Amino acid sequence: MEGIEAVIWADAHENTVRKVVNRFGKKVTFNNGGYRIGILVEKEGEKKEFVFYNTRCPDQFAGECFSVLKAVEVAKEMGFKKIVIRNDRIDSFYATTKWGYIGMKYLYIARKLSEDEGIDVEFKICSSVKNKADGLSRRGLEE
Repeated sequence: MEGIEAVIWADAHENTVRKVVNRFGKKVTFNNGGYRIGILVEKEGEKKEFVFYNTRCPDQFAGECFSVLKAVEVAKEMGFKKIVIRNDRIDSFYATTKWGYIGMKYLYIARKLSEDEGIDVEFKICSSVKNKADGLSRRGLEE
């Protein structure tokens, strides 16, 4: 990983919240719609966390595609020129070629943004269990 400026972990999870609804502690899960996106940036031992929301994603895969877009946007904001995106489902900007699918649009925008900004992006797929952004995308589950 020589020359890598940052590793960006990205994950998506349904935007659900569990709340106590009575005095006996009964918990009910409410779906707030869309997906919660967790982004964790690791650079030289430092960590920075971000959480985003998207209510337009029709499914989990589109949420994961949106997480890649947000990872590239965060890299642009932080001025990185070389990053590794770690995700449990997306292995490239061409992970889907389904025409008209919103996930493909997110990946296309992410690719164009990285090209326009001169950001060298490498993908390394990881298991869901090892994805460090998993906790961020699930944050807010218990309220």
